[in-house]
Amino acid sequence: MRDGGVRTNQAQRSRPAGRALLAGVLLTPALSLLLSCTSPTAPPPTGPNASISGTVVERVDGAPYSFLRLETEGGQVWVAVPMTEVPRKSRVTVKNGAVLKNFESKQAGRKFEAVVFGVTDKE
Repeated sequence: MRDGGVRTNQAQRSRPAGRALLAGVLLTPALSLLLSCTSPTAPPPTGPNASISGTVVERVDGAPYSFLRLETEGGQVWVAVPMTEVPRKSRVTVKNGAVLKNFESKQAGRKFEAVVFGVTDKE
């Protein structure tokens, strides 16, 4: 077959599509890995025997709760505990957690992607 005086065959015509498919196959897992590594939150453990321990990075009060962003071994997690005076850089453990997703606190003026409600034991 001739296209503009140049002889081509089926393999030559399909090469660009094959390259795009190969690039997509190679880039999709890499992009997924990159996005999962940059997630600011870790999946929190929950239940009556579960606990989350970490260092307080941020505290936002919204009566009757204090919302604490903890830096844990697995990443950052938001927790809500009965209002308390916990300074930044303090180590805390939160027990008996229950996760609420897409939780909005009007008192704190914030919406949380996920927050674990529990009780705290200061370390």
